[in-house]
Amino acid sequence: ARSYWLLLPGAKGAAPQGLCLLPRGTQEGVRMVLSGRRFALKLGQAVRFDLLANSLPSLPAQAGQLAPLQGDGWVELPP
Repeated sequence: ARSYWLLLPGAKGAAPQGLCLLPRGTQEGVRMVLSGRRFALKLGQAVRFDLLANSLPSLPAQAGQLAPLQGDGWVELPP
């Protein structure tokens, strides 16, 4: 009943964006591949992923889609 998003900080002064990791209505056990997206981490440095959930049907999403995190319905999940 929810879509799950990775919080991507925006440029200075810009609104943050979200990257859809799991669209609302995805069936259990379906493997999601985010082709065309690259993520980089540095060895020896701590990392934190800020995840958000949205249950509003007015925000249709596909895995890998970028969207501004504006409006109601966003719930920040524990890191």
